Amino acid sequence: MTNTLNRRVKTQLDEIESDPIDSTPPTPVISTDDWSDATKELLDSLPRVWTRGMLYFLVTFVSIVLPWAMLSKVDETGSARGRLEPFGATQRLDAPVAGTVTAVRVKEGETVKAGQLLLELDSDVLRTDFQQAQNKLEGQQNRLGQLQLLTNQIKLAISVQEQQNQAQQSEKIAQVNQAQQDLNSKQTAYNFQTEEQRAAVEQAQQNLDALKKAYNSQTQEKLAAFEQAQQNLDALKKAYNSQTEEKLAAVGQAQQTLSQSKNAFEFAKTRVKSEQIKFERYKQAFEEGIISKDRFSEVEQALQESKRVLSSAQSDISQAELRLKEQQNHYQNFIHQAQSDISQAQLRLKEQQSRYQNFIHQTQSDISQAQLRLKEQQSRYQNFIHQAKSDISQAQLRLKEQQSAYQSLIQAGKLAVLKTQEQLKDLQTQITTLQAEIAQSKTQIQSLKLQLEQRVLRAPVSGTIFQLPIQKAGVVVQPSQMVAEIAPFGASLVLKAQMATGESGLLREGMPVKMKFDAYPFQDYGILEGRLSKIAPSSKVTETSQGQIATYDLEISLNQTCIPSADRCIALTPGQTATAEVIVRQRRIIDFMLDPFKQLQKGGFKL
Repeated sequence: MTNTLNRRVKTQLDEIESDPIDSTPPTPVISTDDWSDATKELLDSLPRVWTRGMLYFLVTFVSIVLPWAMLSKVDETGSARGRLEPFGATQRLDAPVAGTVTAVRVKEGETVKAGQLLLELDSDVLRTDFQQAQNKLEGQQNRLGQLQLLTNQIKLAISVQEQQNQAQQSEKIAQVNQAQQDLNSKQTAYNFQTEEQRAAVEQAQQNLDALKKAYNSQTQEKLAAFEQAQQNLDALKKAYNSQTEEKLAAVGQAQQTLSQSKNAFEFAKTRVKSEQIKFERYKQAFEEGIISKDRFSEVEQALQESKRVLSSAQSDISQAELRLKEQQNHYQNFIHQAQSDISQAQLRLKEQQSRYQNFIHQTQSDISQAQLRLKEQQSRYQNFIHQAKSDISQAQLRLKEQQSAYQSLIQAGKLAVLKTQEQLKDLQTQITTLQAEIAQSKTQIQSLKLQLEQRVLRAPVSGTIFQLPIQKAGVVVQPSQMVAEIAPFGASLVLKAQMATGESGLLREGMPVKMKFDAYPFQDYGILEGRLSKIAPSSKVTETSQGQIATYDLEISLNQTCIPSADRCIALTPGQTATAEVIVRQRRIIDFMLDPFKQLQKGGFKL
């Protein structure tokens, strides 16, 4: 650990010191026989050998060593100690119970399979309790079998009793159903025939109502026709009377007009005679020259006017006579036609009276017959209702008797079954109690099995025994005490190491790392390379032989998981320790040479 935690910088100067350069050049072999005197003299005048050697050394240093020291770089590393562990969580196996280890079946570093036995704890007392519990369970199960056999026998007896009860109940149910069917059929027939009889009564009532309604409506119709005929006759008589007077007035008017025309004719005739006499007198006077011609012309015109009036009066008499005859003919025709219409109206009136009387007689007869049929239907309906209700009452009594007998049979069967069921319940109670005891015994056995299994510790997964604190039998373990730690197969390996805080200032994730494993000397097997994959966020205090030192936890991933040898690649296993050298930076060789001078410059000349 001292080498791990103390800062150590290894440079190529160590290698240079281990293989120093021979600064003394080889002395050439010179044949002095070939030299001239001047040359020999020059050679005799050369400096001494050590002076020349120093000169050659300086020339070589300036031309070769100094450029090499300025251009060449060496790695500056930080050293850390650690061991290989599986990447990710390992499977920790803790002791589930306290006990004494009786056997250890594996060794640390050994590969195991899932379920393989690792450790055994003392379990003699548990095995004795387990055997006693099994014997107790066997006795309880035998007793349970006997009780179940007896229970099956009682269940069979109950089943037989229930079948007998079912058969008797089926017979009674058939009788009850038959009585119910009789009652239903009678009720159905009652309902159907009641509706039928009611429909017949309603039909008879409807016929009677229809006849009465028809009687009322047709009576009104016939009476209206009779009244209409009477009104027509009265209207004809009234029209006859009014038109007779009108026609007589027209005849009287014509006679009056004829009389007036005759009077006008007589007056005109008298005037013509007077004017004729006057004309004769004036004519004679004109001829005699007594009057003037104009006066004679006036008299002549008056005569002509009188003749014209006479002719017009005579024409009026002829027209008045014609109108009188025409009015008399109209009057005679009207009298004849009106008397004919009145006679026909009287005949129609008598016909309507006869029809009305016949309708009244026939309708009253039909109504009487309909009333008789209605009474007959009502009587039949009442008789049917009385008989049907009597039949239904008897059927209901028979149904109640059958139902009462059925209920009595059911009660008797239930009592017989209940007595047997009470015995069955007692047995079931005993079985339940025994089953609870069996369940308790099974629970106890399962608990003992679990305790026995807990005293046999097996590998949870296949892998390699990473840690095995207990190496031999006789050790007492406590609950939750770790007894083994297994690295699963297939898990990659990482090197978990600790580096002093003084060397970790330039650490960064991803830096290259060189690892030397203690089990494989690096002079023979070389070194493995890797990468710094994780740096702890904070430091921790670690106990060492030099005291407590602050360190950082590092996690280094390996580029390969085996150490190459002459004939094969030896696989690395968890738990192997190694020294990791993290290459923190590269420095020129000349910097190492100048470090003392820099420190001397910073610190000054101190003796």
